[in-house]
Amino acid sequence: MRIKPSTNASFEVTLVLNESEARALDAICGYGSAAFLAVFYERLGRAYLEPHERGFRSLSEVVTTQLRPQLAQVKEARRVLRGDRIQEWQAAGAAVCVGLIRMAEAIASRDEATPKELT
Repeated sequence: MRIKPSTNASFEVTLVLNESEARALDAICGYGSAAFLAVFYERLGRAYLEPHERGFRSLSEVVTTQLRPQLAQVKEARRVLRGDRIQEWQAAGAAVCVGLIRMAEAIASRDEATPKELT
C-alpha cells in the first residue's frame, strides 16, 4: 500500500450585490470573457489580470448562466407589476374563453342533432 499525503485549502466568498451592481457585473461579462480579456490586455496590459484569467473566465460563466436569468426575472416581475403585460394576458384569456364557448356550442348543436334516445 502506498499513501500519498496532500493538503488542500478552500476559500469561498459570498458576495452581496444590489441590482445596479449586479447589472454592472452582467454588462462587463456580457461581452464574453475572450473579447473582454482581449481589449483589457490591449489597453491595460496583462500584468494585473492575466494571473487571474481562469478565475475571470469562471466568474463570467457564472454571471451569464446564473445571474443573467435572475436579472431577467426581476425585469419581467417589474413589467407585471407595472401592468405592461395585462393586455397580453387579457387577449390570451379572451382567446381561451372564445375557444370554450365554441366547444360548448359544438357540443350543444351535436346534442340537438342527435335524438335523445340514441345518446
